[in-house]
Amino acid sequence: MDKKKKLFISIPIVVITLVVVAIILFRSMRPASIEISADRIAIRSLYSRTIEFRNIDEIRLSDDNLEFIRRINGSSHGRVRRGTFTIKGFEGNVFVSLENNTEKFIIIRSVEGAYYLFNARNISDTIAIYEEILQNL
Repeated sequence: MDKKKKLFISIPIVVITLVVVAIILFRSMRPASIEISADRIAIRSLYSRTIEFRNIDEIRLSDDNLEFIRRINGSSHGRVRRGTFTIKGFEGNVFVSLENNTEKFIIIRSVEGAYYLFNARNISDTIAIYEEILQNL
């Protein structure tokens, strides 16, 4: 195969790859949308989860410093951490949707023992979400 054909094939592959990576990075850094309905919490982002109220064993608001041991699946760059992580002090893998610049976050433990850590873009929104969840429990 001559150089022109190789170049003709290589350039579109590189461009498509770069576009896909850029889209993934952009979507992973966007703030998560937290929707609360009568029976569930929906955390919508590149890594989304839905938590049924009937499956919540414990909920609390925290400002603890977290020690992230390992990222299992997700992203951790810029001001956000999203996905599944191993965190010191928590059993098993933990679903995380955190804005790093917000000091408070919500911790939910399910009846199955799964942990979910999430917050909003600022402390006041995080507290409002926490209070709304408590009202629906």
